[in-house]
Amino acid sequence: MADQRKSLLIAPGFQLGVVAWSVGLTLTVAGIFYLAQEYFFRDFADLGARLGLGPDHAYFKFMSDMHDFFENLFATVTGVAVLVATLGGIELSHRIAGPLIRLRNHMRAVAEGKTRRPVEFREGDFFADLAESYNAQLERLNSEPPVDRSEDGIKFRDSSRKPPRAA
Repeated sequence: MADQRKSLLIAPGFQLGVVAWSVGLTLTVAGIFYLAQEYFFRDFADLGARLGLGPDHAYFKFMSDMHDFFENLFATVTGVAVLVATLGGIELSHRIAGPLIRLRNHMRAVAEGKTRRPVEFREGDFFADLAESYNAQLERLNSEPPVDRSEDGIKFRDSSRKPPRAA
């Protein structure tokens, strides 16, 4: 089935939850690395002080330059990681929510008598086995004669079965 995506968020509550979780995880990992970086630079500044190097020593100038460089690098990498986590979260959530929404809408259309065709998922969607199972059930139902309905209740296909009695 061709990719027929029409909107970025097809199940906003679910998709935004997935994005928030992936961005939150990304920021948590980035925060841990930032704290490790700060610890590293503080530890080396303490080492310079213990060695008796003055605050104007080249060692401290180098450490300050490296600290600035790594903070800029860290900010850039974190920004890219958050962007990747956001886009990846949207893509992943589409692969999960899309098939479920498609199946739900198809089941409604079948229930309303608008279609009897099998449901189709896009290539790469999750839950392909769910579509296969549903389509097998739909094929079986389509191959059986319709149930005869009358005003006094359902007449069963198997005449030996009796309808349930009203309580």
